[in-house]
Amino acid sequence: MAKKVKPVVDEHLQKWEEFAAANSGLYAMIDAEGNLLGDSAYDFIRDPQNGFAIFKKDGKYGFLRLDGSVAVAPIYENLADFNGGLAAVRVDGRWGFINEKGETVIAPQYEDSSAPFFREGLAGVVKNGKYGFIDMEGNMVIEPVYEYAFSFQDNLASVRVDGKVGFIDKTGKMVIAPEYDYVAPSLEGGFWRAGYAIVTKANKVGLIDREGKVVLPLIYDKVSFMPYAASERRTMGDKVYYDFSITPGGSGIISEDGVVIEPVYSKIGDFSEGLAGAIKDGKCGYLDTNGNIALPFEYDSGSKFSGNFARVSKDKRTFIIDKTGREICDKVEKFRFQYDEPWDGYMIAIKDDKYGLLDESGNFILPCEFDNLEKWGITQLVKVSKDDKDGVYDLSGKEIIKPEFYYIDTPRTEGLPVGISVEQWKKEGVVTTDGRFIVKPDEFKSCRVDENGGVIVVENKDGKAGLLGLDGSEITPCVFDRINAFEDNGTVRAMSGGKYGLLNNKGQWVIPAEYDSIENMSEGLIGAKKDGKWGFINDKNEWVIAPAYDQIYRDFKNGYAIVLNNDKSILINRDGKELTKPVANLDVYEPVEGMIKFRVGRKLGYLDTEGNIAIKPAFEEAENFENGCALVSMKVDKQPMWTFVTKDGVAHETFENRVYNLGTLITVDKEGKKAIFRPTGTLALPFVLQKVSHDKEGVIVIQFA
Repeated sequence: MAKKVKPVVDEHLQKWEEFAAANSGLYAMIDAEGNLLGDSAYDFIRDPQNGFAIFKKDGKYGFLRLDGSVAVAPIYENLADFNGGLAAVRVDGRWGFINEKGETVIAPQYEDSSAPFFREGLAGVVKNGKYGFIDMEGNMVIEPVYEYAFSFQDNLASVRVDGKVGFIDKTGKMVIAPEYDYVAPSLEGGFWRAGYAIVTKANKVGLIDREGKVVLPLIYDKVSFMPYAASERRTMGDKVYYDFSITPGGSGIISEDGVVIEPVYSKIGDFSEGLAGAIKDGKCGYLDTNGNIALPFEYDSGSKFSGNFARVSKDKRTFIIDKTGREICDKVEKFRFQYDEPWDGYMIAIKDDKYGLLDESGNFILPCEFDNLEKWGITQLVKVSKDDKDGVYDLSGKEIIKPEFYYIDTPRTEGLPVGISVEQWKKEGVVTTDGRFIVKPDEFKSCRVDENGGVIVVENKDGKAGLLGLDGSEITPCVFDRINAFEDNGTVRAMSGGKYGLLNNKGQWVIPAEYDSIENMSEGLIGAKKDGKWGFINDKNEWVIAPAYDQIYRDFKNGYAIVLNNDKSILINRDGKELTKPVANLDVYEPVEGMIKFRVGRKLGYLDTEGNIAIKPAFEEAENFENGCALVSMKVDKQPMWTFVTKDGVAHETFENRVYNLGTLITVDKEGKKAIFRPTGTLALPFVLQKVSHDKEGVIVIQFA
């Protein structure tokens, strides 16, 4: 079990307790090490933003720097965060602006209940009850003559005059006359979306463009844009298209050039091959990119176009049409489109449960006479199956491999041949993707292409295995009892004379065949079985860990392995040291910060990267290490308690409530009060806190209880 100690008392804790007692309920800032920033506490501190933190003292607001020093004295009734080097401040009910030095740039003189802010270089302000706009030097660029004004977006701002809303530009020119009762804000902020604004007049809604032109008449009860994320919008070339809908009415599509598709459809699908399926009055048709009806609304359903084809249904029939609407395969029952190059545009057709292939014009390349048809791996060829026999054709319909094989493997690597067989597990051969036989099916009982080894493994009629090159040339004769699959390192487990060893792809013994069984190399060690027991050898065939185990459950990884004796698991390191007693359940996780979490039975502990036990398994729950410590729980008097451990195995004081890692510090809760520990285990702040924020810009805001 981890060593349990009381928290190390920091020499500054007494000062913290005195400071907290004198500042109950107040706020302060600490750094990532838990040190006090500045020397004071305040009525309130907001999390830092743009290098400054708003604070409140004696009912007034100012700014703190990230080191805790006062950047702007607390003399303001209210203020907002810095934006573009300026911050809005309120004095005697009036708003002005200061710079980061606290110097007044624009004298407080403007009215409003909320702080003004700059957007696109101008800020809306209120003077004598009217709204206008100032620049960042305080010049009144647009006189305050409006009943209300919103901030600029794309060089236009909405304003209200005599109860009506219009738009002005940055010179104050009325670009769109104030004639609307309301302008709906967009989900992205501002009012414009795709260059249009939703406006209301006499309780009817429509769309206007940025010049004030009515794009969609104000005759609808509701107009809305679909809330698509940017990644979900329709795009064609450099243009962006938006879906919108009207009530009463339906869906349409609009771009910056205007309404592309009128909102008269129940649904509009995605454009594909220049056409989009749509539904109107319960029927499906197709629209082009200009919104024109390309194919009439006469189908009961329809798919999107792939190449020149779409699948539609009409009058209880399902069939294929081309982009002109011509029925090209009226007797085909089902279809399967291919979208990956170079198959894009080709279509698998099914008729009477038989498969065929159509070209882009709807002509049959291969008739519907196959039991199955699919793209042949990475090639541009077609694999077919007929009467339980496989074959291969090209996209012109030319036969590459005659359909007479029980099985043809799938090409996955460029340039490698593939295995074939005439009968199940019998008469196997190897063929290239152009149909040339490297190994004929009657030469060997079995053969397979081994990608890792870059060889062909064959077995003769007597059951002996050998190796061939990828060109069919002999590397070794068939003299081995068995050759398994090659590993990434180019070696393979092989048997000769009833014993196992490791071969390379030249047929040479790397480890001689003298073991009852053998595993592949892992982290420089090879599991080997001799005289009924397992151990580990090195690449020189020397025992590193003597054979003493019934089984190897997991080869070496991150410096450890799991072995079994009497059905119990044991964790061992590369020196053969047994790190755990035999247990029924043992599991190990990935390393984090040089520590590896592992489970023995129901308890969790930690290993170092050498496979040694750093912290004995004693925890009910355990998280990965972060910044030198890990949060764990254990049972104390049968009650679950939380604490944290450091890499030296020290478990600190336990708490009923969960412990939280702030990134650089750890906060704990006890009897309604919080404390902060350093990852080293030292107590940075005692239990004197009410609130603790997360680290932001290297600063943590705290509130004393």
